[in-house]
Amino acid sequence: ALTSDLTCSADDVVFARASTATCDHADGTRTSLATGVACHDATWGLRVERTSRTNIALQSDRLDVSNVWVPASTGGPALPVVTLDAAAGRDGQTTCEQIDYPAVSVASTYSFIYQAFSAGADTRSIAVDIKGVSGSGTFYMSNENNNATVWDTVACTYNSSTWTRCVLDGTSTTAVWYFLLGTDLRDPAQSATPAQSLYVCAPQAELGAWASSYIPTTTATVTRAAESATLATTGWDPVSLRVTETVRWIVDPDATAVTHHL
Repeated sequence: ALTSDLTCSADDVVFARASTATCDHADGTRTSLATGVACHDATWGLRVERTSRTNIALQSDRLDVSNVWVPASTGGPALPVVTLDAAAGRDGQTTCEQIDYPAVSVASTYSFIYQAFSAGADTRSIAVDIKGVSGSGTFYMSNENNNATVWDTVACTYNSSTWTRCVLDGTSTTAVWYFLLGTDLRDPAQSATPAQSLYVCAPQAELGAWASSYIPTTTATVTRAAESATLATTGWDPVSLRVTETVRWIVDPDATAVTHHL
C-alpha cells in the first residue's frame, strides 16, 4: 500500500455496488449489506472488491441437503453426521450446521461431505467458516479432481471460542472437481484425524485467484457485483493535507491499475 498525505473522510468517498453483499469485521462478526452500502470497519477501513464474484456452491446455509452436499466415506470410517441449524454464525443467525466426523486414521480411507462442479480450465478459490463444538484441532478442506489423483488442500486449525475462515486460494484443474470438507487420506498432504465435531457455515467456491467476501446461496448461484469507490481531489493541496481516514482496498491482483490506494 502507498502512504499519502491527502486528508479525506468517509463522506468524501463515493461508493457503488449494484447488489447486496456481506461485510466481515475485525471483531469477527459479519453483517449483511443492502445494495450500494459499503463495507466499512473502524479497524480495517473501507473494503472495495473491484471485480464481481459468484458463489457457485449451492445451499451455503443448508449443508444437510444431501443431494447437494453429499456425505461420503470408505474403508471403515462412518459417514459424517450433519445436524441442521445447530449454532449461530458470525452474522448472529442460527444457520450453521454441526458436523460430527469419525476418526480417519488408515491409509486411503476418508470421511467428508462434498459438492461437485463441472469441468473447466479455471482458477478456483474455496472457503468456509469453522468452529469447534467443544475442542480444538485440525480440519482439512480441499479441491479434488474427479479421478481422486490431484488434490489442492489446506489444513486449518480451529478452536471452540472463535470462528475461523478456512481459505484455499487459487487452485486449478481442467477436470470435474469436488469441494471437500473433511479428511481424505488418499491425499498425501493429509494426516490422520481423530473423531471431531465442528460447527460449519458459509461455504464458498468461486472462480478467481483469491477468496472474496462471503456470498450466501440457496438453490442457485449468486453474484456479488463489482464495487467501486471514487474520491474527488479537485482543489486539494497535496503538500498541506494529511490522512484522517483509513481506506482499505481489496483489489483483484489481475487488475491492470488501481485508481486510488491510500
